[in-house]
Amino acid sequence: MRWPCTFRVEIRAQRKTGNKIAAGSPAPPGTMIDETEEAIPARYNNESTLRVDVTTGRNSHEFKLATK
Repeated sequence: MRWPCTFRVEIRAQRKTGNKIAAGSPAPPGTMIDETEEAIPARYNNESTLRVDVTTGRNSHEFKLATK
């Protein structure tokens, strides 16, 4: 890979919905788990247009997210 490089960024976080759902395989039948949903708006993950330039060495990037 040649440096510097530009990468697309996706920011994700899950939150509990308050519901329980079946765990599915490989959990034993009847096992229930907390249902979760994406807490971050799609414009910051699936539909993200965020980009960062990464260079050799240490890199740090901050993103200011808006809820609306």
